[in-house]
Amino acid sequence: LYSISVNLLKEDHPTYSFLNYMISQTQMGCTASLRFSGQLNGDLRKLGVNLIPFPRLHFFNIAQAPLLSPKNGGYTKLFIQELTKQVWSGKQFYSNVPIEDGKFLTASMHYRGEISTQETDENLEKVQASKAEDFVEWIPNNIK
Repeated sequence: LYSISVNLLKEDHPTYSFLNYMISQTQMGCTASLRFSGQLNGDLRKLGVNLIPFPRLHFFNIAQAPLLSPKNGGYTKLFIQELTKQVWSGKQFYSNVPIEDGKFLTASMHYRGEISTQETDENLEKVQASKAEDFVEWIPNNIK
C-alpha cells in the first residue's frame, strides 16, 4: 500500500488514515453487491467457491482501478478499456506479488456505475486472449 501511495498517487508522506482510505475504497467496491439490491448481486463466499472449486487454492489478490488521490478524484473520467488495462498492469495489486512469477486460476472483475455490459464483455475477452498464458489451462472461461 505504501508503494502504491508513493509511486502511483504521488503522496510524499502517506499517513495511516490515507492508507485506511485506500483499503476502504477497495472494500466498498468488493462489498457493493451485498449492500445494494440488484439482479446480478451475489455473496462473496459464493464468488470464491464458484471461481475456484478447490478450497485450498483460494488466495485472493485484489487490484483496484482507478486508483486516484482524493484530491484528484473529481477531475478524472476513465473508460472501461482504461480501467481494465489498469487492473491488469500489475501496479494496482494490493499485495507485492510479481504477476509474471505464477499463474492465475481465475479472475473476477467488478465494475460499478452506468456501463455497457457489451463493452465490459468485449474488454474481458481481449484480456483473456492477451493473457491466456498467465492463466491455467484446466479452468475454461476463467475471467468473469
